Amino acid sequence: MDKFKRKDTGRQVTGKALDLSVYYNSRYRKCAAGGITEHYEDLLLIGTSDDEKQIDYNIDGYIDFDRSSPPENAVILVRRTMGERIFCNLVSYSKWIDGKWYMFGGNYASTSDSRLGYAIESVGVTSFYGALAVHDRTEGF
Repeated sequence: MDKFKRKDTGRQVTGKALDLSVYYNSRYRKCAAGGITEHYEDLLLIGTSDDEKQIDYNIDGYIDFDRSSPPENAVILVRRTMGERIFCNLVSYSKWIDGKWYMFGGNYASTSDSRLGYAIESVGVTSFYGALAVHDRTEGF
């Protein structure tokens, strides 16, 4: 069974992704309100965005995927600013590309692969080893 839920597109490889494990809040596992972390225990980091307008497929990963048909469990690392604070989080690719409003659903994702740190640095945030918040919750919009 293919745990990465790839769509069959003739196996055209146009991107590389990193496998991330989802870490659930034991009390509030269903707070994602139907978001990606309620459906998948593994996510694929396929790109980054530091302006929320365009995806940079700069991930030096080890999992092949087709950019024209990303897997259902694909996420983007997005840089955010709030006042003078700069931080990043993960966003479901399908919600990001559809322009949907989203927020933190209570779950995190990470990997022990140091390439996640390089991806974090690529959007202008200080690299660290830890889990990132997954913003996959949408409320009534």
